[in-house]
Amino acid sequence: MPEPGSLLAVDCGTAMTKAVLFDRAGGQPRVVARGVAPTNPQDLAEGFRAAVERVAAASGRPVPGAAVVTVPGGSLLAAVVGVVREISAESALRAALNAGASVVDLLAIDDRRLPHEKIRALKQCPLDLVVLAGGVDEGLMGYGSGRQVVTMADLVRRGLPRPRFDPAAPVPVVFAGSLEARDLIREVFEGPNGDGVRGELVFTENVRPEMEAENLEPAVDTILALFGRQIAPRLAHTRGLAELAGERLLPAPLAVGEVARWLARAWEGNLLVLDLGAAGADVHSVIDGGYVRSRFEPEVEPAARTSEAVSYAASPLSAEAVAEWLPYPADLHAVDNWLGNRELRPLGVPESWPELWLEHARRRELLRGALLGHQRVARALKGVLRAADLGERLRAVFGLERRPLLDLLHVDAVVGTGGGLTDADPRQAGLLLLDAAQPAGLTFLALDAQGIMGHLGALAAAFPADAETVLAGEWLTALGTCVAPVKRGVWDWVRPGSRLASVILRRGPGGGEARTSLVAGSLKRLALAPGEVGQLEISPARDQDFGAGPGQRVRAEVAGGVLGVILDGRGRPLVLGAGEHRAERIREWCLAMEAYPESSLSSFESFARARGA
Repeated sequence: MPEPGSLLAVDCGTAMTKAVLFDRAGGQPRVVARGVAPTNPQDLAEGFRAAVERVAAASGRPVPGAAVVTVPGGSLLAAVVGVVREISAESALRAALNAGASVVDLLAIDDRRLPHEKIRALKQCPLDLVVLAGGVDEGLMGYGSGRQVVTMADLVRRGLPRPRFDPAAPVPVVFAGSLEARDLIREVFEGPNGDGVRGELVFTENVRPEMEAENLEPAVDTILALFGRQIAPRLAHTRGLAELAGERLLPAPLAVGEVARWLARAWEGNLLVLDLGAAGADVHSVIDGGYVRSRFEPEVEPAARTSEAVSYAASPLSAEAVAEWLPYPADLHAVDNWLGNRELRPLGVPESWPELWLEHARRRELLRGALLGHQRVARALKGVLRAADLGERLRAVFGLERRPLLDLLHVDAVVGTGGGLTDADPRQAGLLLLDAAQPAGLTFLALDAQGIMGHLGALAAAFPADAETVLAGEWLTALGTCVAPVKRGVWDWVRPGSRLASVILRRGPGGGEARTSLVAGSLKRLALAPGEVGQLEISPARDQDFGAGPGQRVRAEVAGGVLGVILDGRGRPLVLGAGEHRAERIREWCLAMEAYPESSLSSFESFARARGA
């Protein structure tokens, strides 16, 4: 008999399947056993069974028959269609991403493609559902703009491909647009298209009921219901898993997003979560209570993404970009060969210091690309009437992108999760987060070192009370607090070696204080252990801003961690330089963070002789 006081959570990742058994004895859920097994991309149930068997062997007890399970984000493929790309289509895109879907294309009237090109692109998409939006809820038809919604709906009907989960089934089309257009949309989808494919209309609330408001949750819930009830039970790789988990089957990004929102509420601040996996990276942000998720998959061929509107999700890693993060001069041809081998063997383990550095350089670029892509999704709503500042007016004049919602100065905490971060030493993971996120002001850094964020998110969806207890515990590893000046514009260049600020850290009783100066181009640490709190005083140079304004002193309470208080004077954005000077600076930064042994940085063999080159 299964243990009545046990909970089983399984995270089926792209490369590995991880099962965690929680014991509810005494009303305090705790981790009692773990099991890890390779994932079979063709049948996720195989890795599930193997991981659960290892949990049973490790715990010495029967495991629960029912479990909460997360599946890779690529298990749900969606095409997004709207009227205006930066209004209705963008809101529908955020709804699909927040539901954990991977968006294969985004179509809109103004996406620079002719109608027949849109239809052809849609026919070529492997997908499970379509999210269609457009129009406000009141006054749409009175101005004749409802014709545009109907036009896009007809384009969708004509371009519908056979669904990936069942070629004989109709394609679910979630209409999250104007209430006034529903009858017209229903008429459009009454019959099949020229290929005999039908669309199955599912109505939900408008994602953009007004120009000034966005309403994503109903659409997210509808997409999830379709995935659990209709799509997952019929997809070849999730069918067996759906039989085992039933309705407790969730896309992994949704589970991580649940935890991100919980942490933002608990910490009462803005939060950024970087989830680095084997195939790509997810970025979750909670800014002023608003949640946004994006996905970056560099291994996807650019040709597979037919719309520049989702091009942020497909940018192949270049050897030049990866080589910039190496602490030694490297042959670009050898780096390119290594990247090719790495893509063919995603489960390979670095066997030398050059290989480990290559792997970490690749992860830095993955995270950097993911954050750049996130800036294109987490943007202020377009079409809202409000006073624009000078920067926004200049953006409009020069055709630049809208100001993103994600201003790193206003991010209070950055949390890292996913196998790409949790399998590294916490100091190395902290440096990866610093180099990729490049936070400004004062920012707390933490790591999901146990790799259970997805498991906790799945528990939160199925058993909220139990998950609340676990989430409130000490499951995150504190890395420390990063202190970095704010870059206001391209004119903020500072001569390397010039003083940025004087810093005083006063520790708790008996801990004394530490005084130092932060200079441009440097990276240093002040010791402050995990669980400890210190009082930090920053006296900036006249033209330097640490969050309170140029030259304004900052006094704040800071939390310690594995890395203590990190003083980052390398600039924003981080400029690495070139040649041996670049490699020397990277070695200095790594030694300052004590992230790698000094022996690994003192000398390197020719990269051409490194294993895998």
